[in-house]
Amino acid sequence: MYGDQQLTRRKMLHTMAAAGLVATAVPLAARASASAATSSPALSQDWVVHPVTTPSTISVHGRSVTMANGIVRRSFHTAPNFTTTSLKNLGTGQEMLDHTGEPEATIVLDGTTYDVGGTNASGGFVYASHRIEDSTQKPYEWTPYEKDGVTLKPYAEKRPWPAKGKALLVAFRPHPSLAAKLRGVTVTARYEIYDGIATVMQKVSVDNTSATPVMVDHLTVDRLHVHRQLAGRLYLDTDYHGGTDNAYRNNDKDRTYTTTDEGDHRTYTVLYKDGPAYRIGTEEPYWGGHFDGFRSFLLLHSTDHYEAQQMEIKAMYRTLAPQITENPLFYHLISDDPTALRNSATASAAMGFEMMIQSFGSGFNMLSTDPAYLSRKKADFDAVRAMGLDPGGYTLLTTGQIFDPAESSCAGTDWGTVMGLGTTGFAEFQRRVQNSIDATGMGVVELDGPWPMFRCGETNHAYADGGADTVYKQWTFSNDLYKMMRERGVYINAPDLHYFNGSNKNVIGYQENGWSQPRQQQLLHGRQYIYNGTYERVPSATWTFMPIDVYHGGGTAAAFMPLKKNLFDYSWGIGQSFLAGVNPTFRGTTMDDGDPDVRSVVKYWTDIYKTYRGLVTADIVHLIPPRHKPGNLARGAGIDAFMHARSEGNERALVAVFNQTDEERTQSLTVPLYYTGMTDVTEAPQPVPGSYLDTKDIPVFGPWPVVEYFPKPSWTGSYPSATPTGTSVDVYREGEGRPRNLTIDSNGNVQLEVTLPPMTFTWYVVTPHGVKPVAPPAKPAALPPSGSR
Repeated sequence: MYGDQQLTRRKMLHTMAAAGLVATAVPLAARASASAATSSPALSQDWVVHPVTTPSTISVHGRSVTMANGIVRRSFHTAPNFTTTSLKNLGTGQEMLDHTGEPEATIVLDGTTYDVGGTNASGGFVYASHRIEDSTQKPYEWTPYEKDGVTLKPYAEKRPWPAKGKALLVAFRPHPSLAAKLRGVTVTARYEIYDGIATVMQKVSVDNTSATPVMVDHLTVDRLHVHRQLAGRLYLDTDYHGGTDNAYRNNDKDRTYTTTDEGDHRTYTVLYKDGPAYRIGTEEPYWGGHFDGFRSFLLLHSTDHYEAQQMEIKAMYRTLAPQITENPLFYHLISDDPTALRNSATASAAMGFEMMIQSFGSGFNMLSTDPAYLSRKKADFDAVRAMGLDPGGYTLLTTGQIFDPAESSCAGTDWGTVMGLGTTGFAEFQRRVQNSIDATGMGVVELDGPWPMFRCGETNHAYADGGADTVYKQWTFSNDLYKMMRERGVYINAPDLHYFNGSNKNVIGYQENGWSQPRQQQLLHGRQYIYNGTYERVPSATWTFMPIDVYHGGGTAAAFMPLKKNLFDYSWGIGQSFLAGVNPTFRGTTMDDGDPDVRSVVKYWTDIYKTYRGLVTADIVHLIPPRHKPGNLARGAGIDAFMHARSEGNERALVAVFNQTDEERTQSLTVPLYYTGMTDVTEAPQPVPGSYLDTKDIPVFGPWPVVEYFPKPSWTGSYPSATPTGTSVDVYREGEGRPRNLTIDSNGNVQLEVTLPPMTFTWYVVTPHGVKPVAPPAKPAALPPSGSR
């Protein structure tokens, strides 16, 4: 929790208590160049061989304060008032700002607008002092990969927590002319800079130490005037996610920032579009003396190329929300029978799985307060843990059960009547979830919600006034729920993009009815979701779906049961998901149907995944998009392919290729090895020609359209003429046998020719020349010929 940040939460905690109840690779490291001011420098990412490892610094020289890390620099003056004077991309040499002097924030208190900092020091809040902290803030708890040399989470990347860096805290006091009116009110701007990524964070908080309450009606966190020609080099994100497109990144953009074109520059304004309307004061019935704003992240791109920019954003997420790098294999059981649970856990553990979630429809009741039921679930989960799996279950928030509907309902939203989070009903929900976690020892929660933080018009909510304050209140209370689970080391599987607030995983796409289509249609559109969804998310941060039992209809044509009969489709579905590192939600009553052949095939794929775990969870580079054959959603229009790339280890790339057609197909694949660090290329490459999948090529099932989030790449040309270099790589089909030796060209590419029989797929491991990859597991006799023979 936030401690004594809000009286609201102190009240909730009191109520609940009374009831008893180290990074081995550095991302986004740009290579500075004297001539880089007018060209795109090397992309700065986890896989770059020689990343910038300059530690973050904050230096003070007279009236100047500078934050820098060798990649990005933000500079300030402290007099005549505190203001930003420069935002510079050190990798490209580009000054981003067209002009400066703006306030660091603008705040509306009790209906009156005040500047916070800025060149105008005649009113508002003016610079008082600053201090430097040698570490960044930890917004929630997370158990890292290892501690004191002991491996704690073998399915997570080795990353420090909190992210390494420095913080600058700047205090602003009311101008002397306002001292009497605003006695006791101070504003603090917190800035953070992080080692190895081109990102600067800003957060604004307000404190009121007086007994007179003050309403924070509105807050503008930042305003930046960026050169128009550089506007595409600035990426802005916040931790204030929760819009109706909650499954997708940057769903905060219509809630927290605006962009305005103004002649030769573009103005980015970071603000609360609704509220926060937060009342602070030290005495009841007000909400406590502290207001904490959202975190705003500015990322400076080193390139204009779409694919490369997405890589930089994903590296920022890996650094600032490292729990998304956890990538356990889990199974969703739809049963609450103790015998079935134990049998499934035994089989799942034998096949290499690491978590078991009692899924929606299983009958598991996380909201139960029955001591006998909770005691039985503890025994169940203890048994599952003894088999080597981390157990947990599903619960529904917001549109599920509404505790105390008379006080806790939020009516008239886009989704009808939902449960408001600033209510006693939500306090009861959180109390029950916390009690269930503590009583049973759950290690994973499938949290369906909280979904969009809707504005509520009701004025009878216990912890919200109604209207303008409810969006902020619901955001803070949902964060409390995540924090509570993170403090207990719980893995959070949720269909919301709340990575910056502690969740681990989010859905790859939201087309539920797509999983009730015939199986081979699911295979194809499943790869489409994976292909597009991994532009904006790392593979381990999302999941796809596999309905072992019937899901949303579709009958036997859609379900993968019986598994032995449908082993071809089942193996293909597991293979394409595991090769992508985007683990499916296997949902059913069994993973193997008790059949040894099925079990051997499932174990083969889990062994493949674990053998190449660090590679298949590396970021995806997009090569050839999966498109369906006109008039036949179960067949592709041709070969499709993607690759993973990293700059460390023996295995630098994995290329997966699929031929879901009825004809033999041959394709020459352009494989960009810049991302593996094995080339001499010094600039981020153009996207592979034709690699973009337009959302109009993805079929729509049911009421939800495919979200038109993904912009088309700006570059649609062809690679420059290339000549061979003196460097080659070895390519092993499915990780073994005699490799093909391919020469890298001057564009950083190799050409990999692939021939695939109809309805097959295969994969390749790429290593530096002369380096052998780790051997793959042996193929079982029952493995279908869908690309693995």
